[in-house]
Amino acid sequence: MLDLIFLKCLFDMLLDGLLDVFLQHNVSRNSGPWPTNWTESRLTLEGYSQHIKLFSRYNDIDVALDTFPYSGGLTTCEALWMGVPVITLPDETFASRHTLSHLTNLGLSDMVAQNSCDYIDIAVKLANDVNRLRKIRFGLRLKMSQSPLCDGETFATDFNYAMRQIWKEWCQSQNSKHVINKS
Repeated sequence: MLDLIFLKCLFDMLLDGLLDVFLQHNVSRNSGPWPTNWTESRLTLEGYSQHIKLFSRYNDIDVALDTFPYSGGLTTCEALWMGVPVITLPDETFASRHTLSHLTNLGLSDMVAQNSCDYIDIAVKLANDVNRLRKIRFGLRLKMSQSPLCDGETFATDFNYAMRQIWKEWCQSQNSKHVINKS
């Protein structure tokens, strides 16, 4: 029980520290589910919730900001499936490029930032373009369901082919080694 209390206290401290960073940039905390003044209250920080309850929260999100340097995987897919556009800033590492791959497969490469200023610019423009947000949200689930992200059969076929090619190349390299060693 002590560990659980400690973790909750630690989590609360982290949220408070994160809130302080946003406050330094004039972004204040949302005091309820629907703020009366969006320019004063645009941030909601939440703790743990059950996974199934998380899905209903996507109805309250306009834009999801991907984390970096570690990009979202399942979280990104869930946000997109629930109609929430995701903005990402990929780096060079594999761990930072998951969302880039997902957005590219959906034809949403305009949500991929090239640098931190671009990341902010994309987020601000999208958050302030209600008509574009509505259009994206309305068609996102259908777009995703028809994309390579949800085409398991093609993925399995392509993956099987890639594994066979890797196996063939490895076998050929082993045969080459034996021929060289016998000479």
